[in-house]
Amino acid sequence: MLNLTLNNNPRCNCKLESKVKQQVWEFENIPYIKIEGNNIKKDYTSIKVTQDNKELFSDFIQINNNSFMIKFELKDALNKTNNIKVFMDNYEEVFNISLNKIFGTVKYLDNSSVKYPIINCTNSDIVAVGDENGNFELLLNDKENSIGIFDNRYSVDMLEVWIYNVDLKQDIRLDVKIDKCEVYGIRMWEQEHSDCIHFIPMSITRINDVYSRLEDSKEEVDILSNKDSWPYLKKEDIDVYYNNNSVEIVSFSKLDDFLGKINGKNIFRNGYVISIPKLDKTEGDLIKIIFRDKYLINNTISIGVGEGYYLVK
Repeated sequence: MLNLTLNNNPRCNCKLESKVKQQVWEFENIPYIKIEGNNIKKDYTSIKVTQDNKELFSDFIQINNNSFMIKFELKDALNKTNNIKVFMDNYEEVFNISLNKIFGTVKYLDNSSVKYPIINCTNSDIVAVGDENGNFELLLNDKENSIGIFDNRYSVDMLEVWIYNVDLKQDIRLDVKIDKCEVYGIRMWEQEHSDCIHFIPMSITRINDVYSRLEDSKEEVDILSNKDSWPYLKKEDIDVYYNNNSVEIVSFSKLDDFLGKINGKNIFRNGYVISIPKLDKTEGDLIKIIFRDKYLINNTISIGVGEGYYLVK
């Protein structure tokens, strides 16, 4: 009848600025408990949440269509995550929450540390900030569609690393490297004898160059519709790893990824689908994609690298 989600990451706040979108995003992590209830045959109920006889929350709530959702802030992260009790009128349920974590380091390609990296869960408001040596830790007890790892040079001369399909059943160590490119929108599906992976490559070098060449409008739409904004890759530009072991790319295809219509014209970016031999998957397995993008700018070839991750189970 009840489901309880705990954000037990410590309080923090930070911000990122997007040059292309001309926006500033401010993030704040506040520890919280979220409770969802279903199949509740009443219109109103009292609710109280305690841990070891200490009251964390109490209120009188309305039930809509036999269900409800409440979320309340915690003053600080809990010292432990068991024996959380929820009382609703004459009903009582005890939750012993198991938190798993993604932890590791964030570095640049030259192995120097990214100071105070930002780790942001995109389908919730969970945020963590690493330390001055690039070490980070993110605690989760619910699924996240995607997690972005950023540094404070984001959209200036660096992009981010993405992790997709995050549904932790155990702790995972992840040592990532940030550079001028990113692997965006990773999706994976099974065929009879292979696994297929779709992704979008992006490059801040290309975006900044196109931005600098725009004479009048500097709108995002003008950048997105310029074909130079999107990396054009060949099969040999891409490496795939499964649990840090190199995997053969058995097929490679470029496709036009639809972005929308501008003045009645369809606009696309470069997307790619690769296939690898079918994997024997187990919990906690990771796919890692790395690509290298070569781009001629000011008569010099600039090489950017991007990496991204996908949890297969």
